[in-house]
Amino acid sequence: MHALVTTARHHAVHVALALWAVLGIVAGADLLAGHLLTLPTPSRDDVEVGRALAGERPVGATGRWLAVHVMYQECPCSRRILRHLLDQPRPADLAEVVVLAADDGRGDPATVAALTARGFTVRVVPTPALRAQLHVQAAPLLAILDPRDDLRYVGGYSRRK
Repeated sequence: MHALVTTARHHAVHVALALWAVLGIVAGADLLAGHLLTLPTPSRDDVEVGRALAGERPVGATGRWLAVHVMYQECPCSRRILRHLLDQPRPADLAEVVVLAADDGRGDPATVAALTARGFTVRVVPTPALRAQLHVQAAPLLAILDPRDDLRYVGGYSRRK
C-alpha cells in the first residue's frame, strides 16, 4: 500500500511540474510576442509616410536634419526611450520632434513640459491619428529626414526592432 501511495505522489509531482512548464512557456511566449513579433515598419520608399513625417518639421528647422520620434504614452518601451531622450545630450545640429500618441489625446503634462524644456518640439495626438495622419502603425518609431525632407531611415531604435 505504501508503495502505491508513493507512486501516486511521484506521478502527481510529475504532472504538476509538466503543467507548470507548459503554463510558463505559454505565458512567456505571450509576453514576448509583443516585443519579438512587431508590427510592420514603414518603408523608406513609402511616399505617404515620408510626406506625413516631413510635415512634422518645426518652423525654423528648414535646412537641417530632422529626427521624428513617434511614441505611445502607454507603452513601456516608449517611456524608456523618452527617459533616454531626456537624459542624454542632444545633437545641436539636429531638429527633433516627439509625436506623442495618447489615448486621451492630451498627453501627460509633465512629460510634455520636460520634453519641451529640453528643446524638443512636441505634438500630442490621439492614438488613432498615428495611422490616420502619419501612416504609422506602431510605436516607438524613429524617422530621420535629411534637409530636403527625404526619408533616410524609418524603423526602431535597435537592431532587433
